[in-house]
This record gives sequence, C-alpha cells and structure tokens, in this order.
Amino acid sequence: IITVIYGAVTGTAIGARFSASFIPGFLLAIGMSVLVAATGKKRNFPKVETKFSFKELALTFKDTFLALLMPLIIIGGILGGIFTPTEAAAVAVFYALVVGILIFRSITVKDIYRALSNSVRTSAMLFFIIGVAAILGWIIARINLPVIMAEFFLSLSDNPNVIFLLVILLLLFVGTWLETGASCIILAPILAPMMEMLGFHPVHFGTVMIVTLNIGLITPPLGVCLFAVVSVGKVRFEDVVSEIWPYIAMDVVVVLILVFIPELTLFLPRLFGFI
Repeated sequence: IITVIYGAVTGTAIGARFSASFIPGFLLAIGMSVLVAATGKKRNFPKVETKFSFKELALTFKDTFLALLMPLIIIGGILGGIFTPTEAAAVAVFYALVVGILIFRSITVKDIYRALSNSVRTSAMLFFIIGVAAILGWIIARINLPVIMAEFFLSLSDNPNVIFLLVILLLLFVGTWLETGASCIILAPILAPMMEMLGFHPVHFGTVMIVTLNIGLITPPLGVCLFAVVSVGKVRFEDVVSEIWPYIAMDVVVVLILVFIPELTLFLPRLFGFI
C-alpha cells in the first residue's frame, strides 16, 4: 500500500516500485531470520523436533497452491508487462471470486457485500488523501521547496552520501510519531525531487524511503505493529519494547546497505525494463 501511495504522490511507475522492493524485502527477511536464530540459540528456546518431510511439504503446498497463485498473478502480470497495476487488481479480484466461490466454497453473498463496502470506504479515503497530496505537491513546487531543502542540506555537507544519511535520520525520527502513509504523503513530494537533484536515482531513493518509513511500524512510542503484537501475544507493551531494539538495529543496517549499494534496488527494475 505504501508503495502505491508513494508512486501516486510522486508520479512514478508502480511496477518499478514493486520490482525494486524484492531484494530489500529478502535482505530484511534474512536479517530477521539470522537475528531470531541467534537469539533462540543464546536463550535456548525450545525447538520443533519434527523431522522435515517432503511428503508433508507436498501436502501443504497442495493445500495452499491456489492461494499462493494470486500474488504470483499480480506481481508476475505487472513485471511481465501483461497488465497494469490497476488491471492486476481487477484480475486478482476475479481470480479470488472464482476460487472462493467455485472451489473452496467459502465466499458467500454477505462476504462479497462486506468486501465491496470495505473497498469503497478504503478507496474513497485513499483518493481523498492522494487528491490533497496533489494540491500539497503543487504548493511545494510553487514555493520551490525542494531547492530550498537541497540548499539547506548542502549547507550541512557537500557529500551526497552524508546528506542521504541525514535524510535517513529525519525519516527514522518522523517514523516514531507519524503514521507511515501520512509521512510518505507529506515528505515524498519534498524529498524525492531534492534527492534527484543531488544525483540519486528516484527508484533507489524511493525504495530506501519506503523501507525506512516502515521501520516506524515497530518503533516506539507509536509503532502500529507493536500494539498489534501486544494484543495478539497478550504481553505487556513495555516487555515488547525492551526486546525490539536489536530488530530495529538490523533494519537500520539493511537500510544502510541499500543506501551504499544502489544496484540492490535498481537491478530488477532494469532487468524488467522499468527504468
């Protein structure tokens, strides 16, 4: 969702945004996995003793294949140039209806009505946000704010990488108290043109910005995911916060890797011809 919002407020290709996010996503997953494994070994957490079974894997894959096929249709269709992101959404909805009604028989007329109602509310909210963001972007362009911001950061340092790191610090700070979508809508129209002026590829910067803002989802005091975990796990908020810092640090390490190795975000968009 944040990728779509960023693309809408900056006028950049959604397909490029999606493809640029794959490698960063895998890096985050690998980093979290290493951290979880190290923590489990250090604290001697109990392990599942069941041996790996190809038969069980095959049965599980058989049960989940149709569900797993939907994101593949969406991403594969966009990256393969078969349809646009909007058309991909329509295809995915049609696929979900066919599978849910004819195969799984788990979707009722009441479920369809509820889904349509929720979609109308969510779409109206997003269209309103994007509309206001367009006005904000016009105002920002009229007052030449990206140039002003670029001059301010250049007054702090003439090294583009140092400026990039300062922007990362700003985004991390904003993420601690402002919702991710709102942060993107307010800051992307300002920062994206500024960073492009400083020589950074817009797809590269956009991906790093999205990953950085998402760290705010687990950052106190207003991390949305922290409150979700507290509710699901039935644990104290303070206990979760005390354990979250190594994971935030791992996220920041991944962001720094993305900053200094642009090809991690640009390789796939170039491969698929988006840039």
